[in-house]
Amino acid sequence: MTQEDIKKFQDRLVAEKEKLEAQLSSFATRDGKESFNFDSRKQIVGDSPEDDVLEEEMLMRNIAVEDALEQRLKEVMEALAKINKNEFGVCERCHKVIEEKKLEVNPASDFCISCSKIVSQKGI
Repeated sequence: MTQEDIKKFQDRLVAEKEKLEAQLSSFATRDGKESFNFDSRKQIVGDSPEDDVLEEEMLMRNIAVEDALEQRLKEVMEALAKINKNEFGVCERCHKVIEEKKLEVNPASDFCISCSKIVSQKGI
């Protein structure tokens, strides 16, 4: 993989990181402990018991979305860290180069195509 290829993936990852952080910031506050961790805020709708129920439902929904976005943000940040360590695009299982077509689909991939199949079958 060329430096130009790595730069292309880095740019995509940085753009995705910014987008994820913006999405999370729209309904959650960054937790100071880990850079990818956010805490959903309860949105106040009104004062009635019905409003309280709606607020709780919205919070539960936001927490589910938050979890998914945080997981992806963590993956993206790990991929960016690998770029900085010159370890990007190397399969964590077999240590071979991850196929470029796999990185095109998901630049935060940890495994090559062969190892992805094995890992997904084993449920690792």
